[in-house]
Amino acid sequence: MLNKTFLKLAAATLALAAPIGVAVSPAHADARSESNDAYVQGFRLFQAGDYRGARIQLMKALKANPNNGLARLLQARVALEFGSGIQAQTELERAMQAGIPSAKVRHLRAHALVLQRKFGEAMDLLDARTIEPQFAAYAARLRGQILTQQRNLPEARAEFERALRIAPKDTETLVDTARFYASDGKLKEASALADQVLAVKPTNVKGLMLKGDLVRRSQGLEPSLTYFNRALEVDPNNIEALLERAATLGDLKREDQARADLKRINGLVPDHPLALYLEAVLETRAGQYEKARQLMTRTKSLLSNYVPALMLQGMLAYQANDVAQATDYFGKVVGASPQSVLARKLYAASQLKANDTRGAIETLKPIVDSGSADGRTYALYGAAFAREGKMAEAQQYLQKAVTEAPKAGELKTQLAMTQLLQGNAESAEEGLMDVLKDDSKSLQALMVLTLIQIRDREFDKALVTSNRIITLYPNLPVGYNIRGGAELGLGQTKKAEASFRTALEKKSDYTEARRNLAQVLIATNRIPEGERELKQLLEYNKRDGRALTLLAVTAARRGDATARVEWLRQAAAIDAKQLGPRIQLADAYLDTNQNKRALDEVASILRDFPEQPQALLAAARVYEAAGQKNQVESVLNRLVTAQPDSPQPRVMLARAQEANKKVAAARATYQRILTMPRVDPTPVYSELVFLEARQNDWNAAKQWAERLRKQAPKENYADLALGRAYLGRNQAAAAIPYLEAARKTKFNLAAARALSQAYVQTGKPAQAVTMMQAYQKANPRDAIALAAIAELQMQQRQYKAAIANYEALRKLPNADQSVTVLNNLAWAYAMSGDKRALATAKQAYAVGPNVPAVQDTYGWLLIRNKGDRKLALSLLQKAAAGSPEDPDVRFHLAVAYTMNGQRGKAVEALETALKSPKFDSRPAAQKLLTSLKGS
Repeated sequence: MLNKTFLKLAAATLALAAPIGVAVSPAHADARSESNDAYVQGFRLFQAGDYRGARIQLMKALKANPNNGLARLLQARVALEFGSGIQAQTELERAMQAGIPSAKVRHLRAHALVLQRKFGEAMDLLDARTIEPQFAAYAARLRGQILTQQRNLPEARAEFERALRIAPKDTETLVDTARFYASDGKLKEASALADQVLAVKPTNVKGLMLKGDLVRRSQGLEPSLTYFNRALEVDPNNIEALLERAATLGDLKREDQARADLKRINGLVPDHPLALYLEAVLETRAGQYEKARQLMTRTKSLLSNYVPALMLQGMLAYQANDVAQATDYFGKVVGASPQSVLARKLYAASQLKANDTRGAIETLKPIVDSGSADGRTYALYGAAFAREGKMAEAQQYLQKAVTEAPKAGELKTQLAMTQLLQGNAESAEEGLMDVLKDDSKSLQALMVLTLIQIRDREFDKALVTSNRIITLYPNLPVGYNIRGGAELGLGQTKKAEASFRTALEKKSDYTEARRNLAQVLIATNRIPEGERELKQLLEYNKRDGRALTLLAVTAARRGDATARVEWLRQAAAIDAKQLGPRIQLADAYLDTNQNKRALDEVASILRDFPEQPQALLAAARVYEAAGQKNQVESVLNRLVTAQPDSPQPRVMLARAQEANKKVAAARATYQRILTMPRVDPTPVYSELVFLEARQNDWNAAKQWAERLRKQAPKENYADLALGRAYLGRNQAAAAIPYLEAARKTKFNLAAARALSQAYVQTGKPAQAVTMMQAYQKANPRDAIALAAIAELQMQQRQYKAAIANYEALRKLPNADQSVTVLNNLAWAYAMSGDKRALATAKQAYAVGPNVPAVQDTYGWLLIRNKGDRKLALSLLQKAAAGSPEDPDVRFHLAVAYTMNGQRGKAVEALETALKSPKFDSRPAAQKLLTSLKGS
């Protein structure tokens, strides 16, 4: 989160507004000439520092004689004092046309180009070999200024010191060199030069302003006003002095006086860009952000290279949530001031807000590497690593942040968050309790504490903590939202829903609460209501990517593949830097058999995220589905490079190598994992058992199994691996002894399901059911086991037993409206003659209207129950389109065609179905086809 940073008005204008003077003597002129008289008056005023008065006299001189070259030359110098490079350049060209030698104005032409930031052209003019000796110091100062702008400080210093050697008593040289020393942090040397200027002439305005700036830096704001006041006593209309005094008064919170000076400037020079900037700073401090933005607009990009103005515009854009603009401005600030810690922090904060975590890390790295990072820098750096999923680095830097600022509760809370994400909940909780000890009402600490409690499944504690938040902050929605999360964990769905709705009553546009409410509605199969809430979120923000991806999930639940893809397309289009929606879109293309589009999407993903592990995993998944085995191996090699210390990428690579028939390479990859430090070898041993079994090298497989047994003697891993290996080679009889041994060691779900599968494959379905029932009896709330038993019973046509289990499933949390349970239950009802079949099928259809299996069940039961024949035909047409390879669905469609008098289409559907050699409805299909053709 970006901290509110108040810009310092003082010292913001001095460098930009600083003019560069020149010393010349008045030319001999005809005293009787009106033009020359005006020129002489103008020259005297110029020497006295009254540049406005000088300009008026010079305008008179030029009106009387437009070809007065000396007047043109002096008018150019006045323009330089006012910082007007273009006007100065124009006057100098006219001066040369009037007869002033180009060698006499070469340095001034360079000065005009410097003011226009045309540094290359200026440097060409300032070549020391082409500058006349009397202008050498002036030229050296200009070269120093250009080199300073180009951040070549060693050479800049050499040029200023060269100027000082050439003209050690010239006030302009003293002032400019002092300014350079001050910018380089050498305040003592700068102050000594300023004192020299004022010793020669105590009323020197530039010397007074320089001294004021140095005093402000070393002694504070109030003492510096003495010098700015004295400068304005000498020249009441001096714009630079007025700007500096206004800036100082603003920093002293004497805003009325500051505004008075700014008003005076605008009276002298309407819409002076620096005055507008300073007024914008004052408005920003007052919280009048829109006024500040309007003022900066009036600068008309005249401050586009002025770092403080860029900083302010970046902050205003950030405040307006215009992240792209803020990032652009802060990026320019860092480009201009790469050593500025503040600039880099602001830039990194905007990059984080734009989800450019890698950019934020690159921005902050120089500060961290140089050892100049403060607590806030470490906090941002740690947050960026956390967002990248690199939790070890995140915790390391957030710990430094807390060390730098031990009393900063917010930083401790951030550290607790990374400890939590890294699985170190105990340390996280200790840190939060430390914050709460100092500040028992810390909202952020209480919020993260509930997150820890929810993660640890301590939902009762989370409920207590969330109620504490509600008590302390009853009008804030956040407590109710968090309470809803705790209630969900306790299985109190209705209460959770009520909490989320209360949060929305407190704040109707609270997106997190509305999103949570939508997820509750979806989880309880009130999908249309959930979708309405998500679409409400899109009304608030059409670019809500999470709402769009959730709508894609609900579309998938409804079986609407087209809508799923469309929602994900919209989500992916919002921000190309958001990887999640793009991966989901690629997966959606895969699921809808749009392999080419899936391949195109992952190609684009890999261009944008060439080293991102999630991107590489998605690519591997798509390449595998498309049968591109070499590409799978290639991206998994890249994944191993990206995560060299993680074993899982190597496991996946080994599988890909085996698929490419590179068995030796796969074996070597697995064995390489076993040499890695702090790696659990048990899953790798299992993989090697399977690998060798697939090569029919059972001796090697059993050797790896023995290593697995020694590694985990109290677990069933070894026997389970061998049993599964035999199952994978269709040797179920050989698998059973190992799986029985695994069951005796530890009767878990994996052993139960593997044994059940083995019994089915050996023609012992009753034993398969008995095995799963034994496991389920010991684990009565295991929904997977209950569903597996019901499925086995359906396969064996034990419909009444299956009905009992599906009805039991519906009593488990969030399963009462499961489309799978409802559909299978409807079929079981129908097969057992239960009258509830059609109503249950209709209920399943309401939940999943686009699921082909549901369409088939509902449509077929409408036919069997002599229901709406047209609706039945429509449903079965959709089911056949969604399951084109299922012959039973084709048979059901043929019957529907027959019932609707479309015999030709019925025959076509039957002939398609009968191309399958074996399916449940084959005898009935053959009989119907014979009947239709014979009639």
